Amino acid sequence: MVFATNTVSYSQIRRFVKSYKKFAAPLKRLEDIAEDAELTDKSQSDLRKLGELLRERCLQAVSENQENQEGEDSKGAASL
Repeated sequence: MVFATNTVSYSQIRRFVKSYKKFAAPLKRLEDIAEDAELTDKSQSDLRKLGELLRERCLQAVSENQENQEGEDSKGAASL
């Protein structure tokens, strides 16, 4: 994940991700996530950027996985 690591360490990113997964509508609950991940010293803008990047990458991974599954399904159907 490409992110300005001078503001957030890798261990802090891991804690953020773990907390991010706990909350519904996480981008609207960044203060709760920051508290849960013990990141209250980080700015809301840094946490928002990290949350948006995480969401974007998750959506990208899901999309790529669906495309790969569709490709495998069409290969399987062609061999029948």
